[in-house]
Amino acid sequence: MLTGSNSELKRFPEILVLLLALIAAIALTPSPGTAQKAAPKLAVQDVIALLTGDVPSEQVALEAEKAGISFQVTSSVAQQIRDAGGTDDLIRVLRTLAPRAPTAPASPSRAAPVPSSPTLSIESSPGQTEVYVDDKPVGTTSQEGRLKLAQLTPGRHSVRISMSGFHNYEETVTLAGRQVTTVSATLRRAESLPVVIPQQSPQPQNPGREAPPPVQGAAEPNLPPSLLPHRGLVTFAVAHDHGQNGKEYCSGVMSIGNGMISYEGTKGPNEVHNFEIRLNSVKEARRNPAYLAAIGAFHIRLKKGTTYNFVVIDQQGQFHPPDPLLKAIEDAR
Repeated sequence: MLTGSNSELKRFPEILVLLLALIAAIALTPSPGTAQKAAPKLAVQDVIALLTGDVPSEQVALEAEKAGISFQVTSSVAQQIRDAGGTDDLIRVLRTLAPRAPTAPASPSRAAPVPSSPTLSIESSPGQTEVYVDDKPVGTTSQEGRLKLAQLTPGRHSVRISMSGFHNYEETVTLAGRQVTTVSATLRRAESLPVVIPQQSPQPQNPGREAPPPVQGAAEPNLPPSLLPHRGLVTFAVAHDHGQNGKEYCSGVMSIGNGMISYEGTKGPNEVHNFEIRLNSVKEARRNPAYLAAIGAFHIRLKKGTTYNFVVIDQQGQFHPPDPLLKAIEDAR
């Protein structure tokens, strides 16, 4: 039985409507724990299933735009979609929706390996020159004049670059581990000298002892061998012994000065024999105590062990004492 005033009874329907509306609103509002999960993205199999189920490509594209896709549209995947009836427009849409491919982590850049041994780089002009290190042949430069040597030990080494018809180039280098040392050499062309091959008929100099024959040298007329004018240097006409007990010579001019001893000679009409010696590389220059001593032969020995034997001559090819030449070397040193 309802009790109350007439005004309260009249308002009862309104209150009831409000309560019902509030209950409905509460029922329709999803709680945080019951929120709907997002629809899963379409896989390749989903797209193919839609197409084989007679869903038009346009509709499949719309569904893909709503849900997204979880695959990459590679060439093989695109062919599967075409085989299922998909159009090129659908494939273009799918490619725009495809997730970005994961970026592979960049591999750390590897620095070029550093050689553990020193490298000697030779640059010569002209090319195809012979290269010697510590008097041992180590190779020939290329046509462009380049040669790299990577098997040398650290430390000091003497380098000689030579070519027939040119003056030698010599340099001492110090090689350090894992470093590149470059030797650049421009060889000077040797000048042709008016010399002739020595006569080989033996002429005894002392009784009971055979001596080499006179050598027709490069001396100019009426000048002793120690006064030959040659580019402003102290010069001598000499014969260079080839180590055959005075039986084989080439003749030419030895120049002393400017820190160098230069020899320019010929073995024949078209064969030159030239070389240069740095004065600071000379260990001794003196008369021979035994070998060809009867004709005043002398030798120049280098600190690295190489020895050259010579005889001073005049314009008639007669032998002369080497003392003025040896003094000129001593003065220049």
